[in-house]
Amino acid sequence: MDEIRHWVFDLDDTLYPEIDYVQSALHYVGAEVIKLYGHASFAEELLRLNALGLPDPIAHAWLQYGLPEAELPNMIVAMRAHIPKISLSYGAQAVLEELRQQGRPFSIVTDGRSVTQRAKIAALGCNDAACVSISEEVGLSKLDTDRFATVAERFSPGQCWYVGDNPAKDFFVPRQLGWKTVMLDHQGQGVHAQKLPNDPTYHPDRITTNLLELVSLL
Repeated sequence: MDEIRHWVFDLDDTLYPEIDYVQSALHYVGAEVIKLYGHASFAEELLRLNALGLPDPIAHAWLQYGLPEAELPNMIVAMRAHIPKISLSYGAQAVLEELRQQGRPFSIVTDGRSVTQRAKIAALGCNDAACVSISEEVGLSKLDTDRFATVAERFSPGQCWYVGDNPAKDFFVPRQLGWKTVMLDHQGQGVHAQKLPNDPTYHPDRITTNLLELVSLL
C-alpha cells in the first residue's frame, strides 16, 4: 500500500480486555492481605463484591474485615504499581506482530495514571511503542487537540489511524485532525459502555469486533 499509515492505539479494552486488569489487581490485593493479615477469603470476597458492581470493592472489604484504615492508601499505591497478569487480545497481537515484522512503528495514547499504565504496557510487551502518551504524564485529556497533534507531528508525512473503544472521547479530536478512526466494539464485555453519542462528530469512521480485521489495512 503506497499510503504511509501510522497506527495509534488506545490501551484499556482495546489492546486487551480491561476486566483482566481489574481481576489481576483484586487478586494482587487479596494475596497481599493474606500475607499481611492472614485472611484467606479476602480475594474471593473482592471478586464477589466487584461482580455485584460495587464502585470500590477494596475499601468496602477492607472495612468489612476490620483491617487498619491507615494502611489502605499504601495498599492502593502498591496495587497501582503491580505488574498485572494481562495479555494482548488475539487480534491486537496479530496487528502488532504484523507491524513489527514490517519494521513499522506504532504508538499508544491512553488516559490514566502513569505508574499503572506503564505497568500495563510492560506486561503486554509493548515497551517498544514509538510514542506513549499517558494523560497524567502530559496533563491533557483525549479531548485536547494537542494530545493527538503531538503524535502526528512525530510521524509526518503520513495518515494516522487511531484505534479505541470509547466513543465519548476517543474519536472526536483525531477526526478533527484528519485521522482515520476505528472503534473496537467489545459487545458489552468491556468495563465501560459504548453508546454512540448523538453528535456524529464523535463517531468512529468504522467499527470492528476484532482487531484481526485491521491486518488487511496495514
